[in-house]
Amino acid sequence: MVATQAWIREHLGSKDLRIIDNRTRGEFLGSTPYGSPRGGHIPGALHIPWQNFFSETGRLKPPDTLARLLENEGIRPGQEIVVYCTGGVRSAMAFFVLKTLGYSVRNYDGSWWDWSHNPSLPVENS
Repeated sequence: MVATQAWIREHLGSKDLRIIDNRTRGEFLGSTPYGSPRGGHIPGALHIPWQNFFSETGRLKPPDTLARLLENEGIRPGQEIVVYCTGGVRSAMAFFVLKTLGYSVRNYDGSWWDWSHNPSLPVENS
């Protein structure tokens, strides 16, 4: 249920892995690093902000709407999915949503703080 820095590094680039960054667009692009030494995102990560899972009233969207949202982003059942944010909190909510929908998902609880502190790990900014 948890992805570590080592696990992601080992599986990075796998055609069966989908990584979802649940932070804001600015954080994803590296323009607003939130207490991290480097800005950007894990290479190949998809940007799906955690707020996209909620309606305007603050309730979770219906399961069929959530499934369509994920499918439109290329997320399919049977893929290994890793969610992350800055410190694992926003991604924990995304983990719950994907797990409830039946996806195979892991939460990278170290998230961007952990990844950005290791200068040997690759980073994308676009």
